[in-house]
Amino acid sequence: MKPVCLVIGAGAGIGGTVARRFAREGYHAVLCRRSDADGLNTLVDAITGDGGAATGFLLNAIEANAIEERVATVEADIGPIEVAVYNLGAQIGDRALKDTSPKAFETGWRLGTFGLFRLAAAVEVCASPLLVTAPDEQALAQRIRNVRARISFYASTRTYRAVFEHHGWGDLVPELSVLSRQQRWEEMPQQITDEMLETIAIVGTYDQITERVWQRYEGVATRVEFNIPVRNDTDRGQLREMIQDLRRAG
Repeated sequence: MKPVCLVIGAGAGIGGTVARRFAREGYHAVLCRRSDADGLNTLVDAITGDGGAATGFLLNAIEANAIEERVATVEADIGPIEVAVYNLGAQIGDRALKDTSPKAFETGWRLGTFGLFRLAAAVEVCASPLLVTAPDEQALAQRIRNVRARISFYASTRTYRAVFEHHGWGDLVPELSVLSRQQRWEEMPQQITDEMLETIAIVGTYDQITERVWQRYEGVATRVEFNIPVRNDTDRGQLREMIQDLRRAG
């Protein structure tokens, strides 16, 4: 099953272009627009003609429950939505306030703001955090050393440059790239500060980690991927208890 990219406002411009790009990257593009079924079918045919996967629907985002029902049917019939793009607007920004009627303003708000709120509320947001956890502090210290090495490797690659630049750590990337090319692996984890570790990962012993996961994602995610190494029945029971703690907190 392919991941799904839902585009609401899939016209011939930005929305359709975004859908085509995600389809090229292996997503099933779901294109929604208010009218022009022929134009919608043309976009879908162009994507499938290039070997991609796409489905189109007509959707009036102002109608009650239209967005919510479309999200539900897409996830039931096509697959979980991993990317949602909201590309709607009422095009009323070209006039002065005194020339804007209450009805026009409300329509603009419903399309440009309220519709986005409804989409965000309808789509489940699943977080997959980097967890650094262990039964006790001694075991946790070893896990931390391993994850520092892992993060330092990520930071040495161009793929993750934007992530580190976003946090203000852009200067670290070329430094770690040099160490990596020189195979000076032992020096790389030392460059990962506690701030970097705590920002990228969630760190804590088994009796701390569930509360810290909840603090990180409360109000942000609707689901969180959570796991620990399970080698025996004791570990299995520990994981069950931790998941129950998370559910009780929610």
